[in-house]
Amino acid sequence: ERIIRVTSDSINEERSRASAFLIELVQSAKKEFSFSSPVFKDIVIAPELNDHALGFFNDKYLLIVINESVMELDLATRNNILIHELAHALDYAITGTLSGHSPFFRHICQCLGIDEGFDKSKLKQSLIAMHKKHERIEKLIALSSSPFENEAMQALKKARDLMLSNTCTTALANEEKLYFAP
Repeated sequence: ERIIRVTSDSINEERSRASAFLIELVQSAKKEFSFSSPVFKDIVIAPELNDHALGFFNDKYLLIVINESVMELDLATRNNILIHELAHALDYAITGTLSGHSPFFRHICQCLGIDEGFDKSKLKQSLIAMHKKHERIEKLIALSSSPFENEAMQALKKARDLMLSNTCTTALANEEKLYFAP
C-alpha cells in the first residue's frame, strides 16, 4: 500500500480545518466513552478512491481518508462525512475492531452530532451523477473543436448549459494540485 498525498493551498487549509474539527470532537467523545487508544493520526485527502467512495478509516495507519471530490461539497455535508469516518475511528479505538454500521457505530454518530437523516450512500449516488456530468462536459468540450461547425457549436452550447446547471463548483477545480507519495 502506498499513500498518495494531495496538496494545494485550499486542500491544506481544509485539512487543517477538518483536523481541528475532529480533534475537538474526540475531546468531547472522551467524556462520553471510556478509551485511551489513539483515535486517528492524520487526515488524507485522496484524488480518487475505489468505487467513488467518499471516505474511509484505515485502521492499520489510523488515517481518515477523504475523497478529494468531497471538498467541493458544502461545509455541513463535509462535516457529516468527517463525523461518519471519525465514528469508525472511535469504534475501532473503543472496541479494537471495525464493526461496520452496527448499532454502537450509529450511537457514536449520534453522540458526535451527525445530522439526523444523513445518508452517506445517497450522497455517494449524487456524487457519481455529478462525476458523470463532469465527464459529459469534458466530452462536449472536446467535440466543440470538431471541423463541422454546426456540430461544434451544438456541443459547445450543451457543455455551457451543463456547466451553468452545475452548482457544485469551487476554486479547488482551478487550483494546481501536487500529488506525491512519501
